[in-house]
Amino acid sequence: MVRDGEGQDWIASWHRPDLPAPDGERHGSSGICFTSDGDIVLVGWGYIPWEFPGGRPEGEKDWWATLDREVLEEACCSVEEATLLGFVRIKCVRGPQKGLVRVRSLWKATVSVHPWVPQHEHHAQAGRVLR
Repeated sequence: MVRDGEGQDWIASWHRPDLPAPDGERHGSSGICFTSDGDIVLVGWGYIPWEFPGGRPEGEKDWWATLDREVLEEACCSVEEATLLGFVRIKCVRGPQKGLVRVRSLWKATVSVHPWVPQHEHHAQAGRVLR
C-alpha cells in the first residue's frame, strides 16, 4: 500500500504483458528507454529529479501510441522498438478518490535521440541524461 501526498491510500498490482490489460482507467504509458549504445534516457523537471519518460493518453490512443508521443515530447527521442513489460494497476482504497482504478503500461524501448527541443508542459524545466 502506498500513501500519496493527498492522504489517500493506493494498492498496486503488477500484470503480465501476455494477458489483456486489467480493468481500470487508462492512465498512460512509461518507457525504460535505451539508446542503441545502451545509454538510458531519463527526464526531470520541477520537484521530480529524474524518471522514465511517459504520460497520459490523448483521446483513444493505444498504449504504444501514448508511449511514442510522450517519449518524443518529453525526451526528444523517437521510439524505434518497444517491448511491453506489463501493466501496473492501482486502486484507491482510502481518501476522496476511493474506488478509482488506474492502469499504466510499462515498456522497454530502444530510442533514437534528436536535438534537444523540449515541447509542451516541459519547456523550461525538462532535461535528459544519457549516462
